[in-house]
Amino acid sequence: MNDGQNILSGLRVIDCGTYIAGPAAATIMSDFGAEVIKIERPPHGDPYRRLSFLPGMPVSEHNYCWMLDARNKKSLALDLQNEAGREVLRRLVGAADVFITNYPPHLARKLRVNYEEFAEINPRLIFAHITGYGEEGDDLNQPGYDTTAYWARSGLTNIIYDLTTQTGATPCGSGDHPVSLALFGSIMLALYQRQMTGRGAKVATSLMATGAWSNSCQIQAAMSARLSRSGARAPPRSIRWSINTRHATLGALCSACSTRSITGGESVVRSDDRS
Repeated sequence: MNDGQNILSGLRVIDCGTYIAGPAAATIMSDFGAEVIKIERPPHGDPYRRLSFLPGMPVSEHNYCWMLDARNKKSLALDLQNEAGREVLRRLVGAADVFITNYPPHLARKLRVNYEEFAEINPRLIFAHITGYGEEGDDLNQPGYDTTAYWARSGLTNIIYDLTTQTGATPCGSGDHPVSLALFGSIMLALYQRQMTGRGAKVATSLMATGAWSNSCQIQAAMSARLSRSGARAPPRSIRWSINTRHATLGALCSACSTRSITGGESVVRSDDRS
C-alpha cells in the first residue's frame, strides 16, 4: 500500500498454538502486516523452538525452523492451567481480531480455549481452529502429525512411496504448511464476512481434511468405484481399502471435512471392490 501500511495492518492476531500448522497461518498474516502475539506455555515455551536441533534434522548452527515460522511475532508466556493466566488471555482476546489455536479439543476445553466463551467477550472475534482429524468422530482427540494425519490417512503416502521397501517418512512440515494456507484462506473469508455483517465467526480445518483435498482426485475415483476405465491407472489399492477400513474410514473422512451428508445412504464402496 502507498502509505507504508500493509493490507492487514491494524489487525491483532493471537497465536495460541504449537509447532507448525496453526502458528504458520499467523505467520502468513504477519507477513501482510498483522500484529501477532504468540502465547507460549512456561517454562520451556513452544517445543518447536527445539525442533531444528533434534536428531535426523538438517544440521545447522541456526534455529531455522523457529526462524521460519516464528518470524515477526511477539511472545508472551502464559500458564493457561491457572486462572490468572486464563484471565490475561481473555483480556487479550477482548482486543483481538483473530485467535488461532491447534490445541486438541479435549485440551482446549480443559484450558477454556473455545469459541463460545471468547465470542461472549468479543463478538467480532474470528476463532480459527486446526485439529488432526476434525472436531467430531472417534479420532477427534487423537494427536495429529502431518506424517500420519495429512499424509498417511489421506492415502498420499502410499501413492508416493513403495511401502514394501520404503519407510514413508515425509519431510518436516510438508503437510503442516499447506494446512496453514487452508486455515489462512478460511480466516480471510471470515474477515470478509465480518466486514459485511459486523459479526465474528469460527473457522476450522484439519490435517486429514486438507490431506484428503490434496488427494481428492484419487479419493473421488475410489468413492465412485470407476476404476481402470479405458486402461487408465487405477487409484492405489490402499485408497479403495482405506475408505472402508479402520485406517481411514469414509466416516472419518467426513468428520475431518465436516461433511455429514456423504455418510447417508448406501456405501459407494463395496467389499468386492477391495480385490
